[in-house]
Amino acid sequence: MDHVTSLARRPTATGSVRSASRHRYDTADVPGVESKHYLANGYVVEIVDGEVEPDDQHEAVRVFNKPPEPCHEYVRDYVETAEAVDGWF
Repeated sequence: MDHVTSLARRPTATGSVRSASRHRYDTADVPGVESKHYLANGYVVEIVDGEVEPDDQHEAVRVFNKPPEPCHEYVRDYVETAEAVDGWF
């Protein structure tokens, strides 16, 4: 069974909001390993000027100001946990 647990909601020094979630899976992508566990951090930020310029590792990053369609259930959870975006869902 897969488990996602919201862990924290914290404002950052720059005024953005970070929400952390723990993901646990009973399966893994590595042979000989039976489960996986990772922490995911979601950030809510307001871009005042300029554009986001992701590096190679994060080249698939998407910036949006309303819920994307389709909206992955984890993205929805991160935004709801952050409690920083009114009227999204």
